[in-house]
Amino acid sequence: MSNQHPRTQLLCSVLLLLASAFVCAGQRGEAAGDTFCRPRSVLERRGEGGHTLKSSVGGEVFETERLPVGSWGGKHIGLQVTERGATVEYDCAHGTIGRRIVPDRNGRFDVPGTHTEESGGPVRQDAQPRTYAVRYTGRVRGARMSLTVTRGGTGKVIGTYTLVRGQEPSIFKCR
Repeated sequence: MSNQHPRTQLLCSVLLLLASAFVCAGQRGEAAGDTFCRPRSVLERRGEGGHTLKSSVGGEVFETERLPVGSWGGKHIGLQVTERGATVEYDCAHGTIGRRIVPDRNGRFDVPGTHTEESGGPVRQDAQPRTYAVRYTGRVRGARMSLTVTRGGTGKVIGTYTLVRGQEPSIFKCR
């Protein structure tokens, strides 16, 4: 940045600071036990497909890890994490998450998505699926995840699930 105009340097620094504060807001000084965003002086490569993002707040460098690509399974649910988001399969429904899941330093996340109800038996050709906007909120601790799906607008909880990374989901599809 040394060749840039001083105002451009200042603007870039402010934008980086704001972005960093958003990613790691309110998380300085907390215990680092099972965290995803914590002070680091040097970035280290994460294993198992995890990806790191680097940001800086007040001179400290923070590392934020997005959820690694792969499958998570539990009773009545399966979650397939991709580079761009995730797909969700339930017994009688499915859903999507259209962006990366990046837990905060405490492993918590809150992302928007969709939830589409399915029905058993024959479906009329002109039947429109019932799709709702939802929030997928949860917490990751190591290889375990708690996940709550809440319907947008009404706040009705569709379900709360426990998933394990790499575990096969136990799903009984509507037929």
